[in-house]
Amino acid sequence: MIGINYQKETPEYDAYLKRIQGRTLLDLKRLVNKGDISDKSECDRFINQYLDASHFYGFMNTPAVGLSTLITDIETKFPQLKDCRLNKDFRKTDPLYLFLHYHLVLHGYKKGFQEKNIDYIFPKNELIEAVNVDVCPYCNRMFIYSQKSAKKEKIVQAELDHFFSKDLFPYLAIAKYNLVPSCSCCNGIGAKFTTDAYMEKMINPYEIQCSDDYLKFRLKVKNVNLTSLEKLAEGLSLKMIALKSDMKSNIKVLNLEELYQHHTDYAAELYFKSLVKAAYVYRSSLKSILRKRGVLLTDDDIKRIIVGNFVTEKDYGKRPNAKMMHDVAEELGVI
Repeated sequence: MIGINYQKETPEYDAYLKRIQGRTLLDLKRLVNKGDISDKSECDRFINQYLDASHFYGFMNTPAVGLSTLITDIETKFPQLKDCRLNKDFRKTDPLYLFLHYHLVLHGYKKGFQEKNIDYIFPKNELIEAVNVDVCPYCNRMFIYSQKSAKKEKIVQAELDHFFSKDLFPYLAIAKYNLVPSCSCCNGIGAKFTTDAYMEKMINPYEIQCSDDYLKFRLKVKNVNLTSLEKLAEGLSLKMIALKSDMKSNIKVLNLEELYQHHTDYAAELYFKSLVKAAYVYRSSLKSILRKRGVLLTDDDIKRIIVGNFVTEKDYGKRPNAKMMHDVAEELGVI
């Protein structure tokens, strides 16, 4: 798991917030007129505290580190939302939940809305591209960048995971730091999916400043068979060490340690390199050969060539398995 942050401004998202905020009372009135909501007093109270014009933008831009505190505050003031989180049957009848889900989940995030024959759709692509990460921050195993066709149509795109599930926390459905670009594996059934990240005390990728402070890979050698890379890989396993307690939940929920057992082939290659002292040989020979051709590589460039992947923390999001390969290479003395 690696840390992420927004690298670009998001003007489309900011404009969308203004428009969806302006529809708040209109959507509430619509639900009342339809008979879906009979008592709107709690909805009015929630709007006044969080969703009116003076609060809405700040609310939706709450930093990742403050989202859990925000949830605690909201569930203290509106305990019915905690009941809805813990029991899905309450979600069918609670007026406040129904309003928040209709306004922010159904039309705010999923369907968008129409005004004066103009369709407004939540700008998922802009947020994904603004994070500017090529690999899933949850697992660091799969590419998630968008690929456009010749007609500029997006044909490959990351998923946008709600760190705090939009069904459990509908008021965070379009909150900027609750939306994490991710792969379908981590966002799917059997992994994070609709997990209650608040209850599990998971850590949001936007909270992580340096992933090396949170997680470390360790190589376990069960059986050494040096007759082939494949045989050696079968005798290796990868252990994930949580350096901070909240990372343990992420490892468990996302099944990360189990998934990484499919990548022991990378570790096998690094193990062989460590046997032939590749770090010393590569570093000295590469620098010598390239210097003669007028090419001067940095130490990090040399390490990257040796490992076959990026080796600095700031670059872990550029290529799959970079964090794991860095840690194993460092443990084996390859770099």
